[in-house]
Amino acid sequence: ESTTRWNQSLDGIWTIHFDPEHRGMDLNYPGAPPAGGHEIAVPGSINEQLMDRELYHNMDWVWYFRTFSVSPAWSGRRLFLRFGAVNYRAEVFLNQRRLGSHEGGYTPFEFEVTDQVHFDKPNVLVVRVDNLLDATTIPQGRLDPAVGGVANWRRDNYPDVHYDFFPFTGIHRPVVLYATGDARIEKLKLTSSVQGSAASIQLAAHYTGRADRLDVS
Repeated sequence: ESTTRWNQSLDGIWTIHFDPEHRGMDLNYPGAPPAGGHEIAVPGSINEQLMDRELYHNMDWVWYFRTFSVSPAWSGRRLFLRFGAVNYRAEVFLNQRRLGSHEGGYTPFEFEVTDQVHFDKPNVLVVRVDNLLDATTIPQGRLDPAVGGVANWRRDNYPDVHYDFFPFTGIHRPVVLYATGDARIEKLKLTSSVQGSAASIQLAAHYTGRADRLDVS
């Protein structure tokens, strides 16, 4: 929080639906969330919160749902939806519109949602998460023992991984909606050089939005 940046946490209790048959898109889950489901805490691993053995070991498609309201005081600002980490893949929808996707369970990602957020009614946030591992994911999983190598380390594990830790899935880090002014710095690059007794520093800033100047202090 600052004079130019406002934050709204979207952590708390969400609803999830398991989708092992991958029918959620055909059933229009982003536009019409299904009734029922399981309550789940965000951030947190699904596997740590459910007692059912089959659900505990789930690594397939899971849909997350929640609604939230945004103060009209935020109108006129740029709005961003930020996820700290989702394992392993995430596809995000807001008010029936697909925002985008992200792969990799250990890095944050965000979407600008300035034009998607409602101020006069609740917003519906839907996230499709899957932890389907293969030879290209980090960590790997579901490797064919016939290929040899690490795939032979621990055969018949459940879930189907060859290491001794559990591949937890879920929205693992905080989810935040935040507001900024029209202009915001996206990247900063500092380059230093020394020649004899003289040193210099160059600053390159990449920003989006409208700005007349950049003050550095």
